[in-house]
Amino acid sequence: GPANVKVEYNTVVMPEDGRWAVLVRNPGGQVIIMNNVLVNRRKGRGALSIGERSSVPGWMEKTGMIGANRELMALYSDHNVFAGEPGVATLNDGESRLSLKMWQKKQDQHSVFMTEQEIFVDPANNDYRLIPGKDLGAGADVHAQ
Repeated sequence: GPANVKVEYNTVVMPEDGRWAVLVRNPGGQVIIMNNVLVNRRKGRGALSIGERSSVPGWMEKTGMIGANRELMALYSDHNVFAGEPGVATLNDGESRLSLKMWQKKQDQHSVFMTEQEIFVDPANNDYRLIPGKDLGAGADVHAQ
């Protein structure tokens, strides 16, 4: 699979019929997801899908917390801004979703969750420019370098 992948300084807005903003499957090395705005408007989805259903069978039911899979072990994700559906991530292709608080036990310790209206100039009219001077909090630096 892919190795040494960096997903940085992007704005991804998934529509109501979309899947996940970022999917990570079978990496051959480290995957870095930093300084992005990741929005998902679809019910039952979220920003990050890390691994497949078979990667961590029964992990949530057995432990009540995030387990480890090869995708998660290769991942570094932080300083992102999430919006939309409250389930930020999944480790089993959507069978269960993790809130930002639960996800932060392993990843995205400095990331934040905001509404689209707190981030973008006019999302209702497809104006996804970031609000000028807006502090996105928690060290998130999503302004292009």
